[in-house]
Amino acid sequence: MAGKKNGKMAAKPQKAKTFGQKVADAAKSVAKSAYTRPLGAAAMQMLDSRGYDHARMFYDPCHAPLKSSSYKGETGYTNRFTSDYTVTILASGELFLGLIPSGFWYAINSNAVGGNTYTVTAGQSVVPGYTFCTTNAARYRVVSACITVTPLGTLTSQTGQVWFGNIGARELVSDAGVATARTVANLQQLLPENITAASIINGGLDVKWVPSHADEWYTGVNNAGTGVDISDVNGLALVGTGLPNASTVNIRTTVIIEWIPAPGVGIASDPTDFPPPSRTSVWDVLGWLKRRDAKWWFNHAGKVAYEAGKTAIGMLPGASVVKSALQYAVS
Repeated sequence: MAGKKNGKMAAKPQKAKTFGQKVADAAKSVAKSAYTRPLGAAAMQMLDSRGYDHARMFYDPCHAPLKSSSYKGETGYTNRFTSDYTVTILASGELFLGLIPSGFWYAINSNAVGGNTYTVTAGQSVVPGYTFCTTNAARYRVVSACITVTPLGTLTSQTGQVWFGNIGARELVSDAGVATARTVANLQQLLPENITAASIINGGLDVKWVPSHADEWYTGVNNAGTGVDISDVNGLALVGTGLPNASTVNIRTTVIIEWIPAPGVGIASDPTDFPPPSRTSVWDVLGWLKRRDAKWWFNHAGKVAYEAGKTAIGMLPGASVVKSALQYAVS
């Protein structure tokens, strides 16, 4: 009988799937897997557009597009500020560096001696945005910040360890701007990560700031820094030990600031401009980043490629699923 073969209906030839169909089928398969489903669902449910924009600025303060943050309250102007300076390591081989972006404070000592109490030099002049804001801003708040440390030397000449992390501002300076006396050993115990100096010489060490509760609030600009409550804001700190004598380290600091113009500078400000709040708080944003990469707040040349790269896909919810689907479809 026509259409039969060996008593059975002949199977119709299967039409080859297009590339687009293969991508769609692969995406469905990957999205249903036990590995990707929790991450994809959490990412899509947790962040709105403002939350996603703020996540990008947290993750990459140096290059992320400047957008509205997920902070609550009045809308200000958002700008990125940077500064570069070089530190020379003295005979002790020790280095301490601290940054409190919400107070425009830096603290530095390039001749600290491990185990001995020392006082760092505290100031504000080299913190990016300080000069601009003291001249033009009535109030400001920090959207994101980072410190990039690059030893200036050859790989074979670098020795020692660099400890780094976020730290409470009171561990660095007081409300009056007086540097807090600490020992290097104690500061090391407060910092969660460390790496050899040689490991960062080619790619640098990029440490990103994570805000505390009061960092979401606008604060006034005070040239002397006195009277600013820093009891619930965060700073960044780095401690170097065993670094080569007379070697140099380049420090690049980047801060994204949202600010309200001061009266008389000729820039309009609308104190009634309160946009609909982001449905995801800044704490939702930070939690989302933590789930995608538990150590998102730092990068260096020796960091595992998977950890450094999975957010670099674009941090778009579902982007990793699409990438996996494309790889599957063309294989």
